[in-house]
Amino acid sequence: FLQAVMEREVLNADFWTEPRAVGVPVDIQLAPESVRPLVAALEDQHIPYTVTHSDLERDILNSYIANNMARRTPGRHNFDSYMPYDDMMAWLSARADDCGDRCELFSIGQTYQGRDQMVIKITDGSGDSSKPGLWVDSGIHAREWIAFAMGCWFIDQLVSEDANAEADILNKYDVYVLPALNADGYIYTHESDRMWRKSRRPNQGSSCIGTDVNRNFDHNFGGIGTSSNPCSETYHGGSAYSNPESGNVANFIENNIPSGGWVSFLTLHSYGKLWMAPWGYTTDRPETAPELDRVGLCGVAALEAVNGVTFRYGSASQILYESSGTSRDWAYGVPQIPYVYTIELRENSFILPPEQIVPSGEETYAGWKAM
Repeated sequence: FLQAVMEREVLNADFWTEPRAVGVPVDIQLAPESVRPLVAALEDQHIPYTVTHSDLERDILNSYIANNMARRTPGRHNFDSYMPYDDMMAWLSARADDCGDRCELFSIGQTYQGRDQMVIKITDGSGDSSKPGLWVDSGIHAREWIAFAMGCWFIDQLVSEDANAEADILNKYDVYVLPALNADGYIYTHESDRMWRKSRRPNQGSSCIGTDVNRNFDHNFGGIGTSSNPCSETYHGGSAYSNPESGNVANFIENNIPSGGWVSFLTLHSYGKLWMAPWGYTTDRPETAPELDRVGLCGVAALEAVNGVTFRYGSASQILYESSGTSRDWAYGVPQIPYVYTIELRENSFILPPEQIVPSGEETYAGWKAM
């Protein structure tokens, strides 16, 4: 029933999580005029429900207030608030300066609105160019503020003044982090619509703006779990890489292969407490599933050991929902990076209080280090 509601788009409903199995909760944001019809339909189908945000607008306003009260001086950050984009870029530049010759800060291209997609490459400073590369990105979906914060957390840990603390990683690998993949959308969530998910690129012939950047990669483009409707939250775009945000990532990874190759690709999302391996477009498991599972489960165990928060591990199509054209499936299927995962970060809402940033950072980083 809920799958039909989502696919037919008959109600003004934003599915925060998609229907995937009987008995698995689904989170739906409703416009006021849609509440009564959906509640009536749920009761008719004997589907139980609870209200988690009775006034989402009020909750968003309160979260803005709490976040602004916690903000500090641009360029410095204590991870007690969600940084606006300009503050984030100032902080990133400052951290790159702090890092000195161990770091390189550069743009891999520009967003639709002309903002640089900034990547920081973090090394041990030895000048050894033969190392494999580890990729981490965050913020492909604009409303997932905790994901943007986690990209910054990873950077902060890796460029720590106590560089020896991360020697076990940086002596073996060079790390590339893109903390704000969908910068245009992120700014829009701070200035106009906190629940905005997509890019900000207009769609020809439609008044609806944006593409789901995580359906815009050239791997099973336009397949299951995507929409051809520009007004849909999972609109895949007119063609693969019709949005520069996805094309820039794919172009950089394919054309800047480290001497030791790309070893892992981690993309950070929110929410659901899930650690997901390929595939998303099919429930079939890849040939290397046993090795993916071995490493992924190692990461989950280390993550859970930090704060006791339980995460579920599995292939994306089996524990979340089927989806095509994602960066995860592309990274595993096209450049064939051996260890590819999506982490859906902690808790049960996009409106995650700022005080959750530090514990989320502690556990997520521990999991990544362990894998």
